[in-house]
Amino acid sequence: MPLNEGALALFGGWTEIDLGKYGDEEELRHVESNAVRSTVEGYARFSPARSKWTKHMIAEHVSIGGNGPVFVRTPAQVANSLETWVKEADVDRFNLAYTLFPQSFRDIIDLLLPELKARGLFWDDYAVPEGMYRENFYEKPSQTGALNEHVASSYRRKAGVGQRTTIFRSSQREVGLENKMKGRTSF
Repeated sequence: MPLNEGALALFGGWTEIDLGKYGDEEELRHVESNAVRSTVEGYARFSPARSKWTKHMIAEHVSIGGNGPVFVRTPAQVANSLETWVKEADVDRFNLAYTLFPQSFRDIIDLLLPELKARGLFWDDYAVPEGMYRENFYEKPSQTGALNEHVASSYRRKAGVGQRTTIFRSSQREVGLENKMKGRTSF
């Protein structure tokens, strides 16, 4: 399946809109379907440089940025776009996607974060400096797993404790199942 077809299938799954019935060069902002026009107008608002929106442009947009705005420019220009979102929509965090792994994240760390820090849009005064996510979430050094009172902690493996055991919960009782199936040591 060519890239365009996969991206158009993804778009169709998200929107329940089949763009296959439209011509390759047809401007989708002028079609009869309100659903198609409004969806494409939403994309066009975030990408004003594109003058024509065909199904292939939709496929390219979806394959690079998913279903949201795409900021691909200099670090200062990307920071400008993010700053606009912060000021106009009071956004306080972003989910950043990648095109190339891990290079996209290296670019964010090396190029974008310094620009955001210089503008006061990114802070790094965490409760546990250099700590992991849960350490900072709970504000507890060395809290790298679920809290002891959380149900997930009962599934934690402890070093030096006999054979691995898997717990299956059945209504209100717990049933322990030792993994001795044919000498296997893990599932």
